[in-house]
Amino acid sequence: MAEDERGWKMKKRYLCILLNVMRYLEYLIIGMLFVFALLIKAPSLIGIESYRVLSNSMKPYFDQNSIVYVDHRADVDELQKGDVISFKKGDDMIVTHRIVNIKADSFQTKGDANESMDISAVSKEDVVGKVIFVIPGLGLVQQLIVQNIAIVLCSVFILVLTVQYLEKNLKIEEKENDETGNKDEIKESINISDSNS
Repeated sequence: MAEDERGWKMKKRYLCILLNVMRYLEYLIIGMLFVFALLIKAPSLIGIESYRVLSNSMKPYFDQNSIVYVDHRADVDELQKGDVISFKKGDDMIVTHRIVNIKADSFQTKGDANESMDISAVSKEDVVGKVIFVIPGLGLVQQLIVQNIAIVLCSVFILVLTVQYLEKNLKIEEKENDETGNKDEIKESINISDSNS
């Protein structure tokens, strides 16, 4: 009986450690997804959009796979030489370059790493906004999550189910062990009273 109890305590201890590790991992993953969602989507509530940088044309200011935050509320008439802006190029492309020259109704732009200015001027209507800050490398995280969102969500779901399953089984085994222990104590007390008689 003592060996069974010792075995149960050891098993319970390892299960508790495993449960705690899995629970912290679960919280960590969910927390990281929450923070990531905040970093990418929350700024849009106040007129700031985030864009993933696809090239190194603005090196060293920011690299490929950085996330740039662009203030859509920026007044186009207040933009100055040296400001970094995002602008529409064609139907579905957003480019982020530095203003190097200002004309009455347009801007001449250039990527910091490029040797020459952009071929065509940017009209004021095509300006999306002014870059206000950058987070290096976050675009890579975004790409990995977006490309593997099904795997990430399934992993979190499986982790949550596993933790719940282990907790439930631990409670059931604990209850059964307590009941078995109580029966053994009753038997021992009966045996003691019989031997005293």
